[in-house]
Amino acid sequence: MRSRSAATDVIVEGRLSSVDEGRLRTYLQFAPRAARAFEVTILQRNVKKFAQAGIEFHALIGRTLRVRGLLDLRLGPQIEISGPDEIELIP
Repeated sequence: MRSRSAATDVIVEGRLSSVDEGRLRTYLQFAPRAARAFEVTILQRNVKKFAQAGIEFHALIGRTLRVRGLLDLRLGPQIEISGPDEIELIP
């Protein structure tokens, strides 16, 4: 059986449409959730690192971001990031 996890490093750029803060993860969505479009996930234990770097996710809604990480296709295209060096605001 072929794995749906791409296990490939990718760089994705797009406009952030929404942020959803769950109990275990924060989700950065690049299209409405129903569209099953690209999503970035951040474990709650890592959210502090972003805050310490001055990154407030809700303030980024509508802005263009570039993210780097390992592509995972199991639950739709997504990248899990763990630190602020994996996300970049594009002017």
